[in-house]
Amino acid sequence: MIKLRKQLFLLTTLIGIYTVNLLQAQDNISPIHLISRTKYAHLVDFDSGQTLFSKNGDKKMVPSSMTKIMTAYIVFEKLQNGSLNLSDKLIVTRNAAVKGGSKMFVAADQQVSIEDLLKGVIILSGNDASIVLAEGLYGTETAFVLKMNEVANKLGMHDTNFINSTGWPDEEHFSSAKDLANLTLAMINKFPEYYYLHSLKNYRFNKIKQNNRNGLIGIDGIDGVKTGYTDAGGYGIVMSAKKGDRRLIAVVNGLKTSKERERDAGKLLDFGFVNFKNISFSKERLKRQEIIRYANVDQVSINTQGRVVVTVPSNYRESDIIVRLILNKILINPLKKGDIVGEFQFLVAENKKLIKKVNAVLEQDIIEGGLFKYAFQHIKYFFIDLW
Repeated sequence: MIKLRKQLFLLTTLIGIYTVNLLQAQDNISPIHLISRTKYAHLVDFDSGQTLFSKNGDKKMVPSSMTKIMTAYIVFEKLQNGSLNLSDKLIVTRNAAVKGGSKMFVAADQQVSIEDLLKGVIILSGNDASIVLAEGLYGTETAFVLKMNEVANKLGMHDTNFINSTGWPDEEHFSSAKDLANLTLAMINKFPEYYYLHSLKNYRFNKIKQNNRNGLIGIDGIDGVKTGYTDAGGYGIVMSAKKGDRRLIAVVNGLKTSKERERDAGKLLDFGFVNFKNISFSKERLKRQEIIRYANVDQVSINTQGRVVVTVPSNYRESDIIVRLILNKILINPLKKGDIVGEFQFLVAENKKLIKKVNAVLEQDIIEGGLFKYAFQHIKYFFIDLW
């Protein structure tokens, strides 16, 4: 009995030391906590884009081979726009062939298909494959890196700077757990037809078979995404899993072993699936009618750009969430369909704390009213504004 009490006391102490408050992005709408010893961690829901947990998520860190998510992203973009095909081949330079670290084991002067090179980057974490793609598609790795940083900037990765296509150690090469999570979210959302490459468990090239560095592929819905390791950065992983109609993306970094990164990322995903759920709001439900001045109509339809998914603690019901439309200003013509005129806010009904906000846009084109109507409204709104 005494031994059991000591064990319970030790467990309580550890919980007190390592518990980290979550839902920072959701304004602490729920007192849920998570034990995390990981130096860097970030968890997001794919459909809502909401942060469910973050620990040093926006701090600069060494991304190691998780960098290769961006390398693949740029190739996917070219495949999707038709400027590149999976069957196209690139010639391996000696510079790429002799690169150290994780390797696909390409040979100098060998012609390798884009599909094989992508598998080499994603499954085998091949530094040689990354350089072949960079040099083959942009002439030099330096030019490819310029494109990497351009894309990062467009995606809002403000804590990221790439120096190479591989994640090779460099003091000026850095990212954050949050940036890597958002990059992965964008990659899966924009290129679903190529995401399957991340779920492949192994690959054979040049008669050498290697396993995916992510040992949890195929377990509990885990189907990606990318591991990383350097002496400076420690062991890290971007891991994604889908259960039912929900997908989560977890990032951990700075761990001591590959087992630790798999364990911590897996726990982070389990935490997100168990403690949260998604509530979907259709455009039909969110649609609002608002007065507009000096137009051919008296009211206009305002809505979101698509359905809105809100992630909330598992015990929440739809009635626990209220929706509020906040306009930027009084609606005055000229305006056109798609113009952003304000935002829809999703709040906790009980305490009015903000969970999420999305753009509110006009659903219809607006034209000027006739001269008589304009004169009438001018007089009408003159007295309304005066009052």
